[in-house]
Amino acid sequence: METMERIEKMERVPSASGDRFLGSPSASSTSGAVSDGEPEDLQGFDDYTIASSWERFIASVETICREWQAAGPEGLLEKGAISVDGSRNLHRIHQEVSFGKKLYVIVLFFQLGAGDEIEDEWPAGLHHLQLWFGVTDFLVAAPVTLSGVILDAPEATTLLSTVAVALSSCGSHWPAFVPVHDRTRKAYKGVQGTSSSYSITYEADRIGSWVPVRFMHLEGLYELFVSKVAFTAPNTAAVPSLRVEFTMRLTYRAPMIGYDYQSKGGPSSVAEPKPDYDGESPNEPMWDEDLPWASWHSVDDPVKGFELIATWKKMFVNDSHEMSEYENISTFHADEWALVPTFSVDKEPDQPEEGFGVRLEGLANAFSISANAQFVEDFANVVKPEMDLLLETFTVPPPSVLERVLKDLFYAAVIPTGEGFTYEPRGHSIKGAPRDSLFGRFAMHSLFFGTCNIRAISDLWLEFVREIRFCWDECQPLPRVSPEDSPDLRTCLLHQKLQMLAVCIKLKSEERSEKAKHAPLHDSPRVGKASKEATEASRADQSDFQQKHGEVRTSNSDVRHPLDTGTKVHDLYLDGADGPYTDLKSPQDEMESLFHPGSESPNPASKKKGSGPAVENAIVENGYRSAHEEGSSSEDDEKWQSWSEEDEGEADVKEERRGSAGPLENMMLLHSYEPLHAPITQMLPLMTEDMLMEREQAIASLSRSQSEKQARLRLQTDILASDMAAFKAANPRAALEDFVRWHSPRDWLEYDDENGDAEISGSVHTDDSGEIWPPRGRLSQRMSQPGNLWAQIWDQIGPQPACEQKPLFDFQREGEKVMHYLDTVRPQQLLGQMLCTAFVNCLEILKRTRIGDLPRLRSGISGLYSSANIVLEPISTMTKADVPSKEYVEIWNKALHNLCNLFRDVEKDVFVAASLYQKLKLAPLSLVGLFNSYLDDGKSLARVAVGGSSNGGDEREQIAELFPPAETGVDLGTRSRMGNYLNGHEPDVREVKLKCYEEDLRRTLGSRNERRVGGKGMACHRMYISGTANDLQVALTVVSRD
Repeated sequence: METMERIEKMERVPSASGDRFLGSPSASSTSGAVSDGEPEDLQGFDDYTIASSWERFIASVETICREWQAAGPEGLLEKGAISVDGSRNLHRIHQEVSFGKKLYVIVLFFQLGAGDEIEDEWPAGLHHLQLWFGVTDFLVAAPVTLSGVILDAPEATTLLSTVAVALSSCGSHWPAFVPVHDRTRKAYKGVQGTSSSYSITYEADRIGSWVPVRFMHLEGLYELFVSKVAFTAPNTAAVPSLRVEFTMRLTYRAPMIGYDYQSKGGPSSVAEPKPDYDGESPNEPMWDEDLPWASWHSVDDPVKGFELIATWKKMFVNDSHEMSEYENISTFHADEWALVPTFSVDKEPDQPEEGFGVRLEGLANAFSISANAQFVEDFANVVKPEMDLLLETFTVPPPSVLERVLKDLFYAAVIPTGEGFTYEPRGHSIKGAPRDSLFGRFAMHSLFFGTCNIRAISDLWLEFVREIRFCWDECQPLPRVSPEDSPDLRTCLLHQKLQMLAVCIKLKSEERSEKAKHAPLHDSPRVGKASKEATEASRADQSDFQQKHGEVRTSNSDVRHPLDTGTKVHDLYLDGADGPYTDLKSPQDEMESLFHPGSESPNPASKKKGSGPAVENAIVENGYRSAHEEGSSSEDDEKWQSWSEEDEGEADVKEERRGSAGPLENMMLLHSYEPLHAPITQMLPLMTEDMLMEREQAIASLSRSQSEKQARLRLQTDILASDMAAFKAANPRAALEDFVRWHSPRDWLEYDDENGDAEISGSVHTDDSGEIWPPRGRLSQRMSQPGNLWAQIWDQIGPQPACEQKPLFDFQREGEKVMHYLDTVRPQQLLGQMLCTAFVNCLEILKRTRIGDLPRLRSGISGLYSSANIVLEPISTMTKADVPSKEYVEIWNKALHNLCNLFRDVEKDVFVAASLYQKLKLAPLSLVGLFNSYLDDGKSLARVAVGGSSNGGDEREQIAELFPPAETGVDLGTRSRMGNYLNGHEPDVREVKLKCYEEDLRRTLGSRNERRVGGKGMACHRMYISGTANDLQVALTVVSRD
């Protein structure tokens, strides 16, 4: 390479890429017989005296070279030049030309944006001819045959001479090469002309069967080079010693189980399976068995091994003895270390891909196909001819696979944790289901059910619904769904429906258990913590919506969930909710039945009037709530039991008080010296997103007449009215102020002045415990306004315990509504929710993968969340009533296809990062650098310089551990004994570049060679040697005077 540099500098040839192509055309040309200036009347006249067939062949090659020169690098790209695999910026263009009955191809290799000067002695991504001979742009002339080489020596000489003459006529300085001999020898002959009196010849050959022992050592390589110098130098005898510059690169390969290193012509090797390998050891774990995706699929390790390249820069030796000393030098003393990963061979196009990406694309295709279908059964039971034609290529897995999936979904003993559904800052609007939930796991199973086609998914869904129907009919707990959770409005609608159904199954099961006992329960009301918290939130929210104007607001905050009080309906996007069911009663009917004690209730337990505490306790057992704040502890329950058993003289009060959960500590009624009792209140109604939308629509529609406004008012205050009725039943002598103190303590303002206020009449008493009675305070301003809604409801509502009220939540009806939804869901809505759930869960799996500190990959995953948010957000909020147009479906399909491709790219990067992290976790600097190189340069050029310290240790020592000590039982006689051991391992490949400069040669030859061969400081001889235990590749470059 330095030979080329110094020659071009000496001859003052420009180094710009454009100048490399233009050259200096010669004044005379051998193609004069085909001159463009010929008269028209002479065209077609063949002067055989000056134009032989060989001259015509030269003219054809010259024409091709002139066209390439005139086009330049950028123009060649427009003409169809392609990049060379495994190189950084090397491109190639070719053209065929005939000579006699034979056909040859002329190939030009050229680089973009690079001159002749290359600073690095061992750059990555070089073509093998660039590495061997140190050239930049070059031509290769080869026959169009299967072997691509010329076996006949005269033919090779003729072809090389032809190209050389054509290039000389063009004034081009491109080196030209011709492949010769057998293809396995990798032999070349080449020549390069210059504008001066010097020329350069190239020759390469390989020994591939048996390598002499002397050539396995540096001493023998030095002697080989010196002998070539002595042979080509004029008027010289044998040269005993010569000052030689050399650089060395050693490649060590980490052992790979079941794989061999194979060179595919690029700068790095790939891992290919051993043909006689039977498989991994039974005791050897899979590389990804502890990674998040292992429960769904296994991935072939993308990084099979590593190559460590140790490089020594320019060194000088004077004889073979000095050269041999470098075999004993430690690899740790090398000037540079480079770590190169060895990737597995890319899969063939007909082989199935690994990972979630290709499965998500199949689910996206199923979503596209389902656009116009009304029922899922249309794809499972094919009865339409047009549907049969569409689904004939889709296969369904055998029943055993279906049985295994259903067993995992419904019969595996799994307790849902609620984890797995996180909300990214840029992806929170995608509604899916947690990965460990029933629907979340169903969506993930559908990805691997057969080929994830619409027909297989339909069969799986129908069986899935049948299993859910069995759970509902037989009161079996719904697996992977907690019955203690209310519908999470942040998730998809199907997951909300299953959460609702799980609660309904629990209540239905408890009702059956109560019927089976045929005996009243003991009066031991229990108040749960979750119910207590829900009631506190209910009181606070119920007070808010009347704060300013004294009228009911139509905000969704009026509807609360007992276990998910933090969810506000006004935070939801409800524009596309499903329409109401046909079996829903009108709001007027709902309110009439709620506020009339004689109305029918579908809950048998609530019909048992006069059953006393037993019925009240049954309500508590069925999930109804007690809204008192202080009395939920067992200590308060004991106080209530002891209090109820004493004081026989107050029988009349006991007969009037109904539905009490016990007295509250330190709370007395305002107008009577009696303890304030916490009522047993109803369970707050559970609502899914579509039910909330139905309620909103009902409230919005009741605004025309006065009666509709009254019904609207009642619909908004049903929970408050129920609480008031239960409170009055538990505290017959209570006033509105007592209810406010219990239900909304912040609306009761206590006096700070010990003298009291003029509004409080009567004397103040203090009991034995020091409590002041009556309580000193007043209602807040909003509660004191005339026409206050709370006061109106208080005056209209009579005492009625929760057991006699119509339930706010009818679990039987709501459960059947859920089953109706599952049976009639539109295929596109179903697949849309499945796609969003599966995509988000797959993204979560990628995010949870241990990859170390790789900010670029983390940024890529975040960008994938952002892209998914844009594409999937409208799909996740699609409802039954939404039927997208054909144009919108096409836009969706294209966006989903691009999103799946982006997911596959990120997924592959995660696989590589996880594999690198497992192997390089103790060398974080090398890990980050190697992964960044993989992203920037691709698989074939990925490498990182090893050096420096991290975590207090030298990274070179950590990298050396990838090469475990060699086995002691290996026979040293079978080893090549090349030296330069690393943990007992010899280098697998040793590459050496030897150079002899003109001045050193003249100094050695002395008076025997007074004629100068080249300019001052020019390398007149250069040899590249690459040796292993089985072969030896030699490439020689010689500069000579013509």
